[in-house]
Amino acid sequence: MSTQRARGRSTYATGRTKKKNNRHAAGRRRARPAVVLLGLTLILTVSVAGALMATANGDVDRVTRGVSIDGVDISGMTYQQILDKLQPAVSQTIAATTATFTYLDQSWAYSGQQLGVEANLHDLADQALMLAVGEDGKRDREEARRVKDEGVALTLQYRYDEQLVQAIFEQISQNLGLPAEEATIVFDPDAGDTPQQMFTIKAGRDGVTLHKDKALSDVFQNFSAGKGMTLALPIEDVKSEYSEEFLKRCTTPLIRMKDDENKWKAQPFRTKVGGTKDRKKNVELALSKFNGMVIQPGQTVSFNETTGERSAGNGYLQAPGVAGDYTSELTYGGGVCQASTTLYNAALMANCRIDQRSKHSIASTYVKKGFDAMVNWPNSDLKFTNVSEGPMFIKAWYDGQYANVQIYGLPLPNDWAIERVSTIVEKVLAPEEVDTRVDKDGEYAQFVTYKDEEYVYREASDGVKAQASLVYWNLETGEKADEKVLYTDYYRPFGKIVYVGKQTRPATETPAPPAPTQGVEVGEEEDGHR
Repeated sequence: MSTQRARGRSTYATGRTKKKNNRHAAGRRRARPAVVLLGLTLILTVSVAGALMATANGDVDRVTRGVSIDGVDISGMTYQQILDKLQPAVSQTIAATTATFTYLDQSWAYSGQQLGVEANLHDLADQALMLAVGEDGKRDREEARRVKDEGVALTLQYRYDEQLVQAIFEQISQNLGLPAEEATIVFDPDAGDTPQQMFTIKAGRDGVTLHKDKALSDVFQNFSAGKGMTLALPIEDVKSEYSEEFLKRCTTPLIRMKDDENKWKAQPFRTKVGGTKDRKKNVELALSKFNGMVIQPGQTVSFNETTGERSAGNGYLQAPGVAGDYTSELTYGGGVCQASTTLYNAALMANCRIDQRSKHSIASTYVKKGFDAMVNWPNSDLKFTNVSEGPMFIKAWYDGQYANVQIYGLPLPNDWAIERVSTIVEKVLAPEEVDTRVDKDGEYAQFVTYKDEEYVYREASDGVKAQASLVYWNLETGEKADEKVLYTDYYRPFGKIVYVGKQTRPATETPAPPAPTQGVEVGEEEDGHR
């Protein structure tokens, strides 16, 4: 049991190291050596044994003369006699010890027993019996005379149980005043198009709590056995982390685009979605995983963790995606890179920290060069972190034509708007030579059979180096406040690949129209919605 001592201490110390004798649990008396004398009666045997013990040990089971506890002379008393003599006064002192704690018009009263108050009476009784007892367990007559002449006054010390007092304060704190309540915000991105429609905010309140460490210190400073103690509880205010006004500021749309008049306007970032019906479904599904997401300060978002593996089991469809030879191939989730790219650009414009991003092997047509974000399960991921001091909220959707993302949160530092700038640093022309291949295995038999038929497997594409930068605009002054270069991406050039059939066309047959070109990506960026 953890206890806290009161300030009083014993006024006597012998300066010697004494050995305590073992006593029986009942009465705590020392065991006497047995003495047996043959031929005597039992009564005579006991009498002689007592006499011999008293002679040998100097009656060390009794307190030597000149010793008192709290002014009560205990000379010649046994351990139990000391307890019998002083315990009533100790019990009376404990009963008179009370503590009352107050706060405003409330009060809580506790008895000494509830506070776990106890005295060191047993320890003092042991200490008194050890006085003038030598290391051999016998009475030290010289020390006994000194104690008798000078006197030894021992003082009872009272202490309370600190753990019990802590439990009392814990119980009081649970019923004390009003606890703080956080303001709450509910985000429903499908409830409308304006923050007033999408956000529902409930006001919170500040509260009060008991300063427990200070309360324990006050008890220690004011505790006095046998007296009543009244203490005003130390109270500290507790502020709610998020106020109603703070959460209202967190509903600010962060992504701004220039309108037709070159003025900044709160609008989602969007890219135009093209391609097959299944590709569009994949884009829509991936965006839906982020719609309604709340990102707490310091929280990192992973595209792969949020969207899951691109598989039929997760609802993704087969659609064209970029293959290793810069062409397209059918793959589950084809098109999700347009969702990740749209989200990436929105995160940049919302001033998020980008933790992981990869470029495509081919520059995407639906976004500025250098601002694409390729994802592939499970290794290539897009990750970004909310570095603001408040929560962020994502509204993401496909409207049948565009992939859209808007992010809401605290206004950007200095009320900035962030613009993405792509600068072409270098352009590398594609090879002029056409790689003509014969479809020997009939892999493209649906397109070509004869030598005069061509199937364009891949169009030529120039290579490009693109520098991606962010420009920060002061919305109040309309001036450029800062500019930051992010990185430079290089998209390598590649030549045209054509497949032809392996058979010679009979003179009687008419050539078929050219087969469609193998496409890579479709879509275009709608920067500024113009």
